[in-house]
Amino acid sequence: MNTPYYPFPSSYASDLLSPNAPMTCIQSTVKLPTMKIEPFDGDIEKFHMFFEQFSSAVDLNQQLSIIDKHVYLRGYLKDEPACLVDGISITAETYETVKNILKNRYGDKNRIIQAHLDFLENITPVSNPTPLSLNNIFIECNRRLQALTALGENINAYGRILTPKILRAFPNDVCRRWIIHAKREKISESDISKLREFLSEEVEGALTTLKIKGEQTDEFCALPCTAAFNVNSKTQYKPKNYSKKPTPFCPFCNVAGHWPQECKSVTDIDVRVQKLKTAGRCFLCTNKGHNVRICPRKDKAFCIKCKRKHHVSICKNSNPDLTPLTTANQVNIFASNVTHLQTAKVFITGPTGITKLTRCILDGGSQSSFVSTRLVDVLNLKVISTDNLEVRGFESHSSETQPRRRVQLELSSIWNKSSVSLSAFESSNTYAPHQTVPTDITLFARQKKLKLADPYEKTDNWPIEVLIGADFYWTVMTVKPPKKLTESLVLMPSIFGWILSGSRSMTNIKFDKTSAIQNICTDKVTLQKEDEDVRTFWDLEALGIKVSQEKEMSTLNREILKQFHDSYKVIDGRRVVNLPWKKDRSLSSDNYDVSLQRLKSLQKKFKNTDFQNIYTELMQDYIDKNQVEIAPETPVNESRTFYLSHHVVKKQKNNNTKYRIVFDGSSHSPGHQSLNEVLEQGPNLLPEILATLLRFRLHKQAIICDGSQAFLQLTLSEEDRDATRFLWFRTEKDADGKTHLLNDILIYRFSRLPFGLSPGPFLLSESLRELVSKNSDTYPLAAKQLEGNIFMDDFVMGVCTEDELQLSILSSERAFGAVLYIRIQEGKTTKAQLLCSRNRLSPLKRITLPRLELMACLIGARLLNYICYNTSLDRNAATLWTDSTVALSWIRGDPNRWKTFVCNRTTEILDYTTPSQWRHCPGSQNPADHISRGISPIELSSLDIWWDGPDWLSQHPDNWPTESDSLKEIPQCKAEARKTKVQPLCTATFQPVINASYFSSYTRLLRVTAWILRFLNNCKSKHRLFQELTSDEIEKAKDYWILVVQKQCFSVEIKALEKSMPLPAKSKIARFNPFLQENHLRLGGRLQFAQVTSGEKHPLLLDGSHHFVQLLIRHTHVRLHHLGVRIVLSELRSNYWILRGREAIKRVIHGCLPCRLSKAPRGTQIEAPLPADRVTPCIPFSTTGIDFAGPLYVRNSKSLDTAYIALFTCSTTRALHEHLWEN
Repeated sequence: MNTPYYPFPSSYASDLLSPNAPMTCIQSTVKLPTMKIEPFDGDIEKFHMFFEQFSSAVDLNQQLSIIDKHVYLRGYLKDEPACLVDGISITAETYETVKNILKNRYGDKNRIIQAHLDFLENITPVSNPTPLSLNNIFIECNRRLQALTALGENINAYGRILTPKILRAFPNDVCRRWIIHAKREKISESDISKLREFLSEEVEGALTTLKIKGEQTDEFCALPCTAAFNVNSKTQYKPKNYSKKPTPFCPFCNVAGHWPQECKSVTDIDVRVQKLKTAGRCFLCTNKGHNVRICPRKDKAFCIKCKRKHHVSICKNSNPDLTPLTTANQVNIFASNVTHLQTAKVFITGPTGITKLTRCILDGGSQSSFVSTRLVDVLNLKVISTDNLEVRGFESHSSETQPRRRVQLELSSIWNKSSVSLSAFESSNTYAPHQTVPTDITLFARQKKLKLADPYEKTDNWPIEVLIGADFYWTVMTVKPPKKLTESLVLMPSIFGWILSGSRSMTNIKFDKTSAIQNICTDKVTLQKEDEDVRTFWDLEALGIKVSQEKEMSTLNREILKQFHDSYKVIDGRRVVNLPWKKDRSLSSDNYDVSLQRLKSLQKKFKNTDFQNIYTELMQDYIDKNQVEIAPETPVNESRTFYLSHHVVKKQKNNNTKYRIVFDGSSHSPGHQSLNEVLEQGPNLLPEILATLLRFRLHKQAIICDGSQAFLQLTLSEEDRDATRFLWFRTEKDADGKTHLLNDILIYRFSRLPFGLSPGPFLLSESLRELVSKNSDTYPLAAKQLEGNIFMDDFVMGVCTEDELQLSILSSERAFGAVLYIRIQEGKTTKAQLLCSRNRLSPLKRITLPRLELMACLIGARLLNYICYNTSLDRNAATLWTDSTVALSWIRGDPNRWKTFVCNRTTEILDYTTPSQWRHCPGSQNPADHISRGISPIELSSLDIWWDGPDWLSQHPDNWPTESDSLKEIPQCKAEARKTKVQPLCTATFQPVINASYFSSYTRLLRVTAWILRFLNNCKSKHRLFQELTSDEIEKAKDYWILVVQKQCFSVEIKALEKSMPLPAKSKIARFNPFLQENHLRLGGRLQFAQVTSGEKHPLLLDGSHHFVQLLIRHTHVRLHHLGVRIVLSELRSNYWILRGREAIKRVIHGCLPCRLSKAPRGTQIEAPLPADRVTPCIPFSTTGIDFAGPLYVRNSKSLDTAYIALFTCSTTRALHEHLWEN
């Protein structure tokens, strides 16, 4: 209600402010929050703050009695303090006694100082060193130090004790920088005051960097409470520095980091009980200061093993069958059973378009989804937010809260284009090994044409790096029914394919046998190994016969190549290379601690004198050849400083043992990245090994050479050398030149490219290619040979020869393959020699033998093309032999004559060969016949026709097999010939007398049609009509247009019903069970026995896309006064059933102009500026508005009188004053 203002006269304001005005008590109109005193639970560090608050609010309050103060004090005590004064009665005399007891117990200055010192000595290191966690631990340490200073303690006196303890809580990088800072500033490393200043700058710098990068730094954030694999994702809003989670502490070994029941140092139950008694701890909760009788948890806590009132760590009735649960997805199962988790292979795509293959697990018991930190960093996934995540394991007594990134990712199927977008938290957990899909289920899925989401492959070592929880579980699953294999094993449908889930014994899944299946293994271990061996064999057999696909180099790899060539520099005849660093990644740790620990472990192995001498000689060789150098004290770039670990590898060949020191670029500190993870690997520039070996085998005289220490021939740039630091002992040589190790440890770094870095192969290969390219004009012959015959640092070549290729091909119902021979001319003698062969098993799906023979021809053509492309052999000089007359006729014919299967394969064959190269040979003289039939290795070793080919292959071509005239006409070829289809050119459609699309009015269309029908009737009949149109004529016109719509839209269905034939399977009205009644198509429906009209039982079928139907809908909409979709549809369905009627009505109403105008947004008027009295500061009620409310009925003694409320409001401050008026 807007009430007008009535300004008071100025005399009224002066009366209110005059000295003679009556004095009133003015109270603040601002409502302060209620002061809340936190109950005191016995924490000695909080007693001073508690007692000051209590004294201010209660003890010094004169309006309270002593009894009230005592009651308040006892109400603010809990746990140990409450038990301490529990026996004292609440009286006025005992109030001071209770206060003195609490002061003496918890107010002791020495005890408070000792509590602060205990915290600083036992401070827990930061598990996840983020800027926020470092800020929290710094604030806590600084608070303790300030408290000690306030208590009069000289904190620098504790420097040598507390400084190492405080630094232990911070990451290694911060400790190292403090030591460097102390030496640079020439201050003591134990100066706590300087340490506080240094840590303050470090933390503030980290927080500022976090803000500059734009990451979330709000004071409050969503804190999902989650448990690994059993996740409770109820979101609570808590501060980011929320640290209420309990810190694990063991009272038995007095070490933080694990719970009492997890202690491995003290395992004897009696010893544990004695330690609790000695320390004065509770047997139920293991805390100090009380016993089980007064334990605050005695009503809720009990032993989970025996259900008694004691802690589980001292339970003597432990169940030997009880298996402790962990947060890993690995459980103990019976030896005869296997449990399959719901896993799937998926492609994960990042925002940059990079896609990687990984494995995911679907877990309905987890309420959040997770993705590995490695994938987040590698794919540079988009970070949605950074949330504090509390993780709890099933039946776990501990939880872990730490900030985690929530990222956006896209998962897609390996079979099709199905994909799903979801958000997940990052996780650094390593999941347990995965149980692969057995062969019997794989074969069952192939026979039933089911695509498994996690098919078994040779490279089945993909880790589980994505967990899909209940938040996206049903987004992935589909509505198809699952397929039950056994009582406890099913295949569940998902967008990734069929997911195997459940438990099974080692009995096999039954399915129909095919000719390709000989037997089924029942031993799980043997089955998996044989599967892997067989798959490896067939992968090798596929080399050279796969469809060649030229892979375009990615934009990133092209940029790496460009940077490599732009940085071209040669010093002392050696190419200087730079390490390719990733732009979005940087080293978070220098790995010094890991490198030092690995060196100490290596030193233990030096007890073996021979091993020490070998290792020392290899390392001294690096030093003597100046391949490594002493690292400077200050790195060139601290952000690119890394310490490599190293070990020795042994390679034994021909009774010779070679040793090589390998530097591990993949080692890293826990929670940090390795050097290889922040370096780009670079493009793979190595040639195919099969092509290299074939080129090597073609020559009679072979040449092989190997570059000595090829990686160490490349000079490493000065700015990248600190990334290759490593630790080694100081050495000295005696008079005999023998190297001895000293105890001192020195820091070395590489001046050359070390062996063990991920970009090493790329840098070496591209350096050799660059060397060949730049010297191609000076040494053209050498450059030509080096260009395609270098594999890493090995060079293989030979002398060229003039040879011819002969390819033999054959197929059977079980297998098919091709054998390639090379004919070598040595003087007047011609010799044939096996060069290469490839074979494949026939598909599980049965296909005809001629088609299998054609597939064998295709394999032979691909193999010929691969070998000729990678060698100097002439493809056009090759001859291809097959004993299949049908396949030979298909190849020699026009591919467009044949059906799709034959057409596609003959087209590809003719891309590699010409029809004149194909010839026919008898099956008994075809070496490939042994591929299709199978042969044992012993028989194959002595089979001359396999190794040397048929006898006529070494003779003159005039003696080769010739074709007979019967091969020219092959009747079997007609089975694959395309059938010519003749399409009719003339079609007949029903045409109305006028075009309905010329009309925009339903009524006008019907009247015009009625006049036309009358004219036609007058032309035929002697009884002509001349009066106005009747309703019957209008109704006939409407029936005519309904008939037009049905014949134009449902002509096929009407013809089928007229001939009493079933409707087409793809008919859009087949589900309505239509029928003809008086030449009109009506809906069958299920309302035959309903008490409704005939039109409602069987409405006329219409198509909503026809123009007449749209005019009918618009007419009904206007007739119903522009009502909505539901009313119009209900009205129309009393006589008509319109296909997709709701959509048609929505389109018509959307185009209705009156409806659009009525729904248009209303105009709004711009508000005028506020009056000057509303915005000018002045004394309250200088300008006042007045209004009355009423009448109200007021009882004065016995009479009932009327009264009014006078409401005075200040126009500036909005202050209110109320007054009751009698009239």
